[in-house]
Amino acid sequence: EQYERFKAQIAVKNAGDDEAHEMDEDYVRALAYAMPPTAGEGIGIDRLTMLFTNQQSFVFFINFLKHDR
Repeated sequence: EQYERFKAQIAVKNAGDDEAHEMDEDYVRALAYAMPPTAGEGIGIDRLTMLFTNQQSFVFFINFLKHDR
């Protein structure tokens, strides 16, 4: 799956997007041989802030981050 994503990024890069990723064949090879099944568990800054400020909801942060454009 990651190989297909890299191929799609190459097409985007060839279309002129300078920020698109290039193929990382070593990474794809490592995934094919050594990557065990995983589940996502990422804790973001929003959840850490909730933990440290003892908030029960994201509403506080959503309202805090809103601003007029």
